[in-house]
Amino acid sequence: MYNNFYLQDKRVEEHLQDLQREANQQRIVADLPRDRRSVGKHIISRIGTQLVALGTWLERVEQHDKQAVATYR
Repeated sequence: MYNNFYLQDKRVEEHLQDLQREANQQRIVADLPRDRRSVGKHIISRIGTQLVALGTWLERVEQHDKQAVATYR
């Protein structure tokens, strides 16, 4: 009888561990879409920031070039 109780207890423990593992996997999978979207938004915002910086730099270069051309005329 003791062995049966021990084996049953071990089965219950293993079953609980399996359920916990499944629940953790489901949580991880449920979190993936949000993480992917936030990573995508972050990347796009960084690209936008870099494009604005590039545009500002190009405007400064253009102004500098216009001044240089006007000086040599």
